[in-house]
Amino acid sequence: MFCSCHSLLAQKQWTLRECISFGLENNLNIKKQEIYLRIQENALTQSKATRLPRIYAGFDIIKLYGRSLDPFTNQFTNTTTNSGNLFMNASMTLYGGQQISNFINENKARLKVSQQNIEKYENDISLLISNNYLQILLAKEILASAESQLLTTTKEIERIEKLVIAGSVNADELARLNAVAADEDFRVIEAQNSVNQSLLQLSQVMFLETAEGFDIAEPNFVTENISLPKDDIKTVYENALSLPEIHLSEYLINSNELNLKFAKGITKPKLTLSATFVTGYSDARKRYAYELTGVQTSGYVGITNESVFVPDFSVLATDYPWNEQFADNQNLYLTLRLTIPIFDKLKNKKVISQSKVNLHRSQLQNELVKDNLYKNVTDAHSNMTAAYKNYLGTQKKLLASQAAFENQKNRFTLGLSNSIDFEKIKNQLQLAGSENIKAKYQFIFARSIIDYYAGRTVKSND
Repeated sequence: MFCSCHSLLAQKQWTLRECISFGLENNLNIKKQEIYLRIQENALTQSKATRLPRIYAGFDIIKLYGRSLDPFTNQFTNTTTNSGNLFMNASMTLYGGQQISNFINENKARLKVSQQNIEKYENDISLLISNNYLQILLAKEILASAESQLLTTTKEIERIEKLVIAGSVNADELARLNAVAADEDFRVIEAQNSVNQSLLQLSQVMFLETAEGFDIAEPNFVTENISLPKDDIKTVYENALSLPEIHLSEYLINSNELNLKFAKGITKPKLTLSATFVTGYSDARKRYAYELTGVQTSGYVGITNESVFVPDFSVLATDYPWNEQFADNQNLYLTLRLTIPIFDKLKNKKVISQSKVNLHRSQLQNELVKDNLYKNVTDAHSNMTAAYKNYLGTQKKLLASQAAFENQKNRFTLGLSNSIDFEKIKNQLQLAGSENIKAKYQFIFARSIIDYYAGRTVKSND
């Protein structure tokens, strides 16, 4: 089903916008970066959860053998006893040197880094697809030029064949033209192979399942008047400072700044509050009841010698149910703890030092990225200007070659020149046309680079 869907997609002419959209949607490198983004989103969610209290509960079952102190009767026993503890604890940090806030903000910055990294990948893939798209257009124009040259030669062969039959032209002229046609036919084959290879490369960049039936539509900007943008280097560079790679390096600096603050927070006091609930039971604990069984003489009055009576009780020991013990043995206590770091084997110092190194490294990296960007903008602007001048030169050369070819064609038709002169002028025209086509697309691509740096979207037909 997957292959058939991709085959149907290939059976149409793709616009540049469609190629870019499909390529971005299916690129595996971008999918991998999106996974990293989700990981960072989870890390941010987890860091926010550190503000919440930590709550846990548990239950202990204890079996005591021999002489031991029962924790609930507080008496020594020489029998095997069973007891159990039920407990629950909740704790949270009231102050921790702003570590939690810095940790959360650091993860926010790292999330932005991941987002900018995806945008950078998308821009790189868009430029790569645009370049391959232009290569196809270039190959197609070269193919069309080669086919046009072959068609012109074929028509001349048909005309010369009639003249040879009529006896007004030597057969050698026809043989030379047939050789020219064979050479031009080979050039058509080469040009077609170049088109097919360029289509294959674009389909692979787009992660299209198959290149069979894949073709592109001619965009509007190819037929538009080619002109040189008026942006100077300073303007282009200032606009380029909003590119994802610049934001990425700036967010890295922000992330490392927050990481340094987090590291310094380790050396500050930490205040925590905790609450603990505990209850339990023991099978050694008994419930005692007293019953009046009568009276007994406890002594006599000294003067009258009368007896003194006191009540006589019997003690009845019964089992103390575990559920009632759980209810009766409950206790709750609160703890407010302040911990002050004093010495940690220089571990904290090392962590802070490493954070400073990471921050300095990201700052240098940011300067390097901006410096490389300025160099790239300068080179791209210079290449675009040179490509435009080269295009104008080849345009002038093409117009001159076309005029010379028309003149030579008329002379050849009138029999005033031979096929050798005709072929020479025709080859010059073909060379001038090929140079003009290549110069045009070199300028279009160079201009698209400047458009990218200037913040303009890639032109494409809808």
